[in-house]
Amino acid sequence: GAASTRRAGSPAGLAAAGAHQPAPGGGHYWPQKLGGPSSSNAVTFAASANFSAPAWIWPNVHDDCSGFFSTLIDADMNVYINAGGWDSAQGEQIRKLDADGQVLWTFGRPSVAVGAAPALYGDSLFVFLRDPLNGHCMELFSLALSTGIVEWSRRYPEYRWSGEEPSILVDNGTVFFGAARNVPVGTDTIIAVSSSNGDLMWEYEADEIMWNFKPSTPGDGSLIFASSCGAVFRLSPAGELMWRAGRHHGFYLCAPTGGALGPNGIFYTEFRERPGDNRVEDPSETLAAYRVSDGSLLWQRHLPQPAADYPAVGRLGPD
Repeated sequence: GAASTRRAGSPAGLAAAGAHQPAPGGGHYWPQKLGGPSSSNAVTFAASANFSAPAWIWPNVHDDCSGFFSTLIDADMNVYINAGGWDSAQGEQIRKLDADGQVLWTFGRPSVAVGAAPALYGDSLFVFLRDPLNGHCMELFSLALSTGIVEWSRRYPEYRWSGEEPSILVDNGTVFFGAARNVPVGTDTIIAVSSSNGDLMWEYEADEIMWNFKPSTPGDGSLIFASSCGAVFRLSPAGELMWRAGRHHGFYLCAPTGGALGPNGIFYTEFRERPGDNRVEDPSETLAAYRVSDGSLLWQRHLPQPAADYPAVGRLGPD
């Protein structure tokens, strides 16, 4: 894990690549999967357009490539990756690399895997570990960004890992994550805990299955997410249902799809409404747009190809 970084192409890494734009609001550049709690792959800052050669290459000497979730980038352009198999001697690990690709610290536990895409929030990194040898018991860790030292950890034996690739969302002092309670796989229960100590704040049991659970927030403490079959939920800061849109499908896994929040007060969801082989086109393949304020349907379109992912929302071009 402490192998030196080999530079390629340009003689300098990110730190010496020129003055970079500060992250919006003084926060982190890429704090969570798909960018952040209120966006989906869209950013307000410019990145280098020179892809002729990498600035640096981290030598993955242990071939630890089986556990990648989303790469994160903090306000100082440090990079956080997770890699490695839970069945290896060191388990799956989180590594912090600086802007020139040097490993600063490593965190992990033997025979334990990362159970959800981690998240940066303030001066901490939030990581879920699951123990495959102990019923996939879930434990949330808060790590100090500067050192990787554990600030606190909390186990949640009452919840089961959902058998997918879910994400942690952290916003307004709250950590949100999903778990399986009434279904064998997938997320049907959403949990909110304090980012200060992991204390339970509330939980909400949905009547549908979310897959690769990735919620969003409009920034007011509420939470919005979509099921694999197209139902959309918005929860209040207290975990109460504000509105629900779309049909009722029950506990079916229709496709590995979900929803994404746009910068225009609209939530977009991609889905199919029948279980089946998502590689085969179905008449129910749909992209729909809902108003965040009240859940009203603005429009929907049939997709000519199988729905198979979360949508990405952003601007194409200067206008």
